[in-house]
Amino acid sequence: MSIAELSEAFALNNSTIHRQTSALLRRGLVERIREPDAGIARKFRITSHGTHLLDHERQQRISALRDALPGWEDDDLARFATYLQRFNTGIEQHRRADRVSRTRK
Repeated sequence: MSIAELSEAFALNNSTIHRQTSALLRRGLVERIREPDAGIARKFRITSHGTHLLDHERQQRISALRDALPGWEDDDLARFATYLQRFNTGIEQHRRADRVSRTRK
């Protein structure tokens, strides 16, 4: 993803994205790549180290959630995950619509 794409996806200004991506680059979690159709713009791609760290963090969060929901049956957890994903998607759609309406004013 490019700076502009990240800025749009996270609803953050370009300077914030620059700071964050610089930190990720320094830690070796992402790398800059050239896209033939992107002109001089560079995109970012997660590195294998970044993927490993992301997977580890994801497993830590899953473990913490399991600890926070003792006694929940697998079916209950699956339904909860479905509802949570639906909720997050709704929030993202609302934020996008809100940004679009603000840019048209």
